[in-house]
Amino acid sequence: MPPSLLPAKPKWLKEASMTVKESYDDNVFLSDYDNVRVAPVSGSVSAAPNKHSWVTTMSPKLIVDFAPMISSDPEDLVRSLTLGYVPEFARYHDVKSESYSAERVATGMKLKCGDVTLTGDNLFTYIDGSDFGPSYKNQGGRYNAFMNSAVRERREQVQDKANVALQYDMDCWFLRGVGMLQNVNMLTESINDTNYVNYVDRYDRNFGGDLGYKVTTNFALTLGYRVGEQHQARLPAGMNQRSASSEYQRLLFGMEGNPTKWLTAKVQAGPDFRDYSDSTAVKDSSPVAFYGDASLEAKVSSKDTVGLKYKQSRSVSSTGITATEESALELSYAHKLTDKLTALLGGRVAEADYRASVSQTRNDVDYQLSAGVRYAFTPNLSAELGYMAEVGRELANDTLLNKEARTFDRNVTSLSVTLKY
Repeated sequence: MPPSLLPAKPKWLKEASMTVKESYDDNVFLSDYDNVRVAPVSGSVSAAPNKHSWVTTMSPKLIVDFAPMISSDPEDLVRSLTLGYVPEFARYHDVKSESYSAERVATGMKLKCGDVTLTGDNLFTYIDGSDFGPSYKNQGGRYNAFMNSAVRERREQVQDKANVALQYDMDCWFLRGVGMLQNVNMLTESINDTNYVNYVDRYDRNFGGDLGYKVTTNFALTLGYRVGEQHQARLPAGMNQRSASSEYQRLLFGMEGNPTKWLTAKVQAGPDFRDYSDSTAVKDSSPVAFYGDASLEAKVSSKDTVGLKYKQSRSVSSTGITATEESALELSYAHKLTDKLTALLGGRVAEADYRASVSQTRNDVDYQLSAGVRYAFTPNLSAELGYMAEVGRELANDTLLNKEARTFDRNVTSLSVTLKY
């Protein structure tokens, strides 16, 4: 491979890059149902079926680590202290309402003193997009879960995601205290109209601890406990007033680290004990559900890497109506054809199951398949050509009202170029 086009990167610079992507999306609103005749409320956009658009996305990234500036000794107290700016600017040329800019600031730290380690990270995001939700034709509830979430992420909002962990290591064991916060503050207008999609504020927070047993230096089994709360704001007076807010406790069994040289794993799973504050939102106000969060990466050869991610948990509704059981399984595969050329394959299955709700019998499923190739001209310059096919379907019983209106097909083709330092 040709040498780098740029001089050697300083130690304090973790990453500096720019990615420009041009893509074609043939179903921007993830809807195949004919709702062209919907008259959107003032300020909203009519979510036309199979609406296509060219999309230009620019994604600069700059991450600085202040630890090398503080001390040149890697064994000092401050192991890392990072600050990153990772925005995204997307322009939908044929659907102006969907253009947005996402301002993201990422911070992270790792402090270590003897056997005690403190780590933390935070991602703050402000999305400058339309402050109105879209309008779909809604005769008898013609929405699907995935049109709501995909379009929602282009609306004006503030998100904050934070994690903190304090760990004490012993010879064969460790104790770890943890805390997590995910907060979403939607800045969209709330309008009482059956065709209009409202979005509400919500948050998820928990704290707890893990007891870990070190099977080897780089691999441990864990037993954890979490106590937390999920909150969903209510829609304004005169609209649906149900809320899926709840408190929960989780008993988690897990593993983390490298069970073999070629496998990296982080897994936590176990029962989730719920207590819903509004029993009118769910059939069972104190259910026991399954929680799972897993990430696996296998370097099966010098040329092949396989990845797996899985997540399942109860969640609140972003549209202020009911609770869902959400799950997603993602698979990825990368094969180096040559030193410069890499083939990429991916698949994803996501499910939003509403059947715990008193008012819904839906079970929406989303399938995605992707393929691409990445070519590295130099260590600093690469290009990637990709294609993604997406299918949304309703798998609940055939008597569900307007079941056929919840389906959609989508294709996205993209070409991106990345320059990194």
